[in-house]
Amino acid sequence: MRGAIGGALAGALAASLIGAAWFRDDPSTTAATTTPPAAVTASLTSTGSDVRSVVEKAQASVVAIEFNITSTVRGRTVQGSGAGSGVIISSDGLVLTNAHVVENATNLKVTLSDGSKYDATIVGSDTTQDIALVQLQGASNLPAATLGSSNDLQVGEGVVAIGNALDLDGSLTVTSGIVSAKNRSLTNSDNSTLANLIQTDAAINSGNSGGPLLNMAGEVVGVNTAIIQDSQNLGFSIAIDSVKPLIASLQN
Repeated sequence: MRGAIGGALAGALAASLIGAAWFRDDPSTTAATTTPPAAVTASLTSTGSDVRSVVEKAQASVVAIEFNITSTVRGRTVQGSGAGSGVIISSDGLVLTNAHVVENATNLKVTLSDGSKYDATIVGSDTTQDIALVQLQGASNLPAATLGSSNDLQVGEGVVAIGNALDLDGSLTVTSGIVSAKNRSLTNSDNSTLANLIQTDAAINSGNSGGPLLNMAGEVVGVNTAIIQDSQNLGFSIAIDSVKPLIASLQN
């Protein structure tokens, strides 16, 4: 069922969803060179010790994704760069991210929280669900995230977002908040709809796309995917229980 936000803002979402493709940021606004994330810095709240525990458990599985992108602007081919986030879901380097992050992307580079960098290829992508898988080349023994249950989430429950927000130099960014609502739907100006979204007030910005939303046990409960421009404290993540069935099919 569509949440109250979806219909009301359908016409205003074309430039408000974060990332690339139909959620695209202008790649020309993304810095071409950045310092690899060496560590994660947490934005602590009154439950800072709990957030620290989540970060300590989950940070090593979160990655920054950088890539080249070619687009057409007013009939001219423009070369640019872009950035997003992802989360490692297997020790051999399989990374879960958004489809809009890697669509039309080339020369993918994935940086781990310890600063190590890998070339990567796209395994599969479902643009209707905005989910993609990326494989790190030559990777092994990597720390994989634990996938939790979004169905078990309760409104008001604490959550943490980790990602490559704004492609800032240095460490990845950590923000915290609560589950504001569940089962939201958002409709883009081309009538494409994302359903089964978790609404959160944890700060999510461009570059967070594809990164994990974590419960307070450090388990992935959502994939951060959208914001509404000019809103306050409204971010949206694809519920992980709707993502799990896609993982095997995308690998094939």
